[in-house]
Amino acid sequence: MSKHTSNLSENDLSSRKHLLKQMARDLQSLQLRELQYENQIIEEKKERDSHLGILKEELKVVKERDEYIKNHKKSHLSSSRSSDSHAEEESLRINYYYQPMPRRTRREIPKLELGLTYLIFMERKMLKSIYIGK
Repeated sequence: MSKHTSNLSENDLSSRKHLLKQMARDLQSLQLRELQYENQIIEEKKERDSHLGILKEELKVVKERDEYIKNHKKSHLSSSRSSDSHAEEESLRINYYYQPMPRRTRREIPKLELGLTYLIFMERKMLKSIYIGK
């Protein structure tokens, strides 16, 4: 073993020490990155949870508003029935289900060029003359 250490030069020892120091720094930076990543994940989870809480509150408010509107409509319909405004209720019901007819689009008829129109006219004239015999 003494021969082995004696064969190693001082440059080899210093380069190995330098490599060990570099590996130790890399390991420390890797550990630091892992901690930062874990902290980032924890922060994102907290943020998601807070957003989820806000969304749940908004959903609750929307449901309460829908319930209020439904109850208000029911009370409105019952009061209109009691006042014998049956025709008004029917018109509301028709308007609720009415859907307007879809708009019709105009079909574009391709315009024939003047020369093509003339050719068609001349072909018909020739065919008539051949058929009649003139």
